[in-house]
Amino acid sequence: MKVGFVSLGCSKNLVDSEQIMGMFGPQVEITDQYDQAEVIFINTCGFIEIAKREAIDVILEMAEYKSTGCCQRLVVLGCLAQRYAKELREDIPEIDLVVPLSDYAKLNEIADKTAAYGVAREATVDPASSPERRAAAIAVVAKSGSRSDFAWLASFLVNQPEPVKQAALDAMRHLDARLRQQDAPLVTNDGAPISR
Repeated sequence: MKVGFVSLGCSKNLVDSEQIMGMFGPQVEITDQYDQAEVIFINTCGFIEIAKREAIDVILEMAEYKSTGCCQRLVVLGCLAQRYAKELREDIPEIDLVVPLSDYAKLNEIADKTAAYGVAREATVDPASSPERRAAAIAVVAKSGSRSDFAWLASFLVNQPEPVKQAALDAMRHLDARLRQQDAPLVTNDGAPISR
């Protein structure tokens, strides 16, 4: 699987980006050919107005690869993600995951899920994969997929063996339920809303 990585802003961001890239295993190839990347990470800066504008421009530019390139997942992290996570999620629906600085402890898990996601997607299109292997791979995508995976999952509902069709249906239900739960407002025990 190919992963693109864009690092914006200060030298600390560059160091953070290099550390994150080092978390990926040998099954992940880092590329600067963003049109070929299946997952694109953007490490943003958001301290001054010009940096915010640059970050938004780059996010929108990279989001284009979801329709013109190979990009399946767009991940935004860094300072802009820390300060404007809610706004980014709401205003740029092409973003699949926003990782604020406070969630950097989860980056190993995100790297592992990204790699598993890529391996699973590759297995589903491999003509040598058995229907059972494709069904198992589809289930992996449902656990870490995003809204952009619905159309891809729907493609398995036609001209596929029954176990693959059923796995795609189950995966779509699971993914829908997981995404609805993520979008649900957080509340305290007495029902008062909590801002994210």
